[in-house]
Amino acid sequence: MAYLSVVSGATGIMWFSYDYNGKMAEEHPEAWHALRELAGEFKQLGPVFLSCDSRAPMQSPQVRVGNDLRAAAWQQGNFRYVVVVNDVDQQRGRVTLDLSQEAGARDVEVLFEDRTLQRELDGSLSDHFAPYDVHIYRIRTEAE
Repeated sequence: MAYLSVVSGATGIMWFSYDYNGKMAEEHPEAWHALRELAGEFKQLGPVFLSCDSRAPMQSPQVRVGNDLRAAAWQQGNFRYVVVVNDVDQQRGRVTLDLSQEAGARDVEVLFEDRTLQRELDGSLSDHFAPYDVHIYRIRTEAE
């Protein structure tokens, strides 16, 4: 739920081990691997999240399906970053996001997922949200 904190306006995240004897990597390898991946994502996105040009929580995109989704957006250089979080343990299925307020290219890169989606002509974007899913969209824009 680290991304939910950032989407809600947090400017810092503190990591800790619930296994205080220092053996987390050996005794909980799956948790350790997930934490390392997440820390790597945050290292890459840190400058984006801490940029002065941010809106959190975001006025857009308006989520037309699935009221339990949270979103925020940041502009950095020629890219708009939109983070959308399903904050419940419930399948949301296919969700349509209204990204019409987010000017930019129709092709949208989904960071850390090795895939690209295309926005519809009206600016909307459809994606699947499993329980507690996070999707980070990067849209090429003209610098604001």
